[in-house]
Amino acid sequence: MDVGVVRVAEDSDFERLKEYLDNHTGWKLEYGKEDTRVWTKSVEHTNFKMIKLWTDFDNVLPSQMYDVLHDPEYRKVWDQNMIDAHDIGYINPNNDVGYYASKSNIIFENNIVCL
Repeated sequence: MDVGVVRVAEDSDFERLKEYLDNHTGWKLEYGKEDTRVWTKSVEHTNFKMIKLWTDFDNVLPSQMYDVLHDPEYRKVWDQNMIDAHDIGYINPNNDVGYYASKSNIIFENNIVCL
C-alpha cells in the first residue's frame, strides 16, 4: 500500500494498513475526548490531509461494524444522510466497488465552512 497508488489491495496491504493505524508518528491529534481520537497528517505535494479516527464501541465486534457500514440496505435504516448506495462490482474477497451518495450539511458563512 503506497499513498497515491491505486491498485487492487492484497493481504500484505491490509497488514500495512493495520501498522499505519497503530503508528502515530507524524500525525497531529486534532480531537481527543473520552473514547474517541482524531488525527490528521499532511500529504506530500498536495493540499490534502489524511484523517485517522479511533473510537471504542462497547460490545460491538469489528465484523458487525463492517457489516453495518457496508450493507447498503441496512444503512438506509440508520444513516439519515444517505441518499443512495449500492454495490457496483466485486473484484476479490478483499476488494469491491460501491456507490454511496449522501446529503451535504455544509454551510458557507464568510468563507468559513460550518458543519
